[in-house]
Amino acid sequence: ATAKKIPFDLGLIRNHYVGRTFIRPDQTTRDESVRQKFNPLRDFFNDKKVVLVDDSIVRGTTIRKLVNMVRGAGAREVHLRIGCPPVR
Repeated sequence: ATAKKIPFDLGLIRNHYVGRTFIRPDQTTRDESVRQKFNPLRDFFNDKKVVLVDDSIVRGTTIRKLVNMVRGAGAREVHLRIGCPPVR
């Protein structure tokens, strides 16, 4: 963000008491865990272009839910940046 001169702010509140979501036993439990783990600040996302950054994608549950939550909070655009290459 600094190199690109793009503002960097945290618009998601993370609940640190919810563990790793991708290892939950079934999809319904994983989805609920993501909803409990992250809370978007609604006023923050309203009519903004947003870039979400994740270190990796295992199942895609977390990032998929976060994109939907950020859109639901009013983001105009949501872009993703993933830090690691695909696992082959």
